[in-house]
Amino acid sequence: MSILSDKRNVQDILAVVSTAGKTILSSGAEVYRTEDTIRRLLSAIPGVSKINVYVVLGSITVSFYLNEEPYTYLFSVNGADVDLNRISLVNDFSRNFVAEKNTDYKKAIDQLEKISTTKVYKRYPKYMVSATTCGFFTLMFGGGFIEFLFSILIGFVSINIIRPLQRNNISFFLVDFIGALAAGLISNILSILIPTLNMDSLIIGAIMLLVPGMALTNAIRDTMSGDFVSGSSRLSEVIFAALAIALGVYVAHKLTHGGIFI
Repeated sequence: MSILSDKRNVQDILAVVSTAGKTILSSGAEVYRTEDTIRRLLSAIPGVSKINVYVVLGSITVSFYLNEEPYTYLFSVNGADVDLNRISLVNDFSRNFVAEKNTDYKKAIDQLEKISTTKVYKRYPKYMVSATTCGFFTLMFGGGFIEFLFSILIGFVSINIIRPLQRNNISFFLVDFIGALAAGLISNILSILIPTLNMDSLIIGAIMLLVPGMALTNAIRDTMSGDFVSGSSRLSEVIFAALAIALGVYVAHKLTHGGIFI
């Protein structure tokens, strides 16, 4: 095989593995799952050997030999949005790619790019379901029917504030702070206007959209899998997210009860 042909193959191979890896890592997949997916894809390609994959949050490093020539590449991964459907679709693609030993890289790249832009649900129905989740958390924490309705309203307003910020790659700390501040302000104002409201359950339900449950789960799973760097990084993200939420609720309470320095 000519050097030029090898280089073309390498470019196509890298396009496949980088798109697959970036898609699942940025969709909330664990580090070990990302590494395993890339490793399996490379193992199915004829002539590829001595595969090494190293993934941390924000970057993917891949090295392998193609026809006894070594190649090493680093990919950056920007942005993150939990999307379990995309992870499932990439897993299905990976299994089919390995089973069929597919070497039609252009077709594979097209499939992965389609997966990476897949939207299963429309924006506002998804927002409404998320907001309704807030309402049920409010019920779970002792709220009544009125608190349930107000929590849905607050959740809907909050998610319409935080989603545009996330799409513009604003710092997660600032996003969580603004989201908690908005939820806290509305909750406190409603409790002032309607003193009989259970403000505690209202606020707790309203901020549940911001709680980094999946990040905490992945931090534990990565650590248990031996990926201590990524586990520690995710755990740090969880801690700072919790601080941002607490700070947002605190500032909202102070602003509606006499001033932030009182």
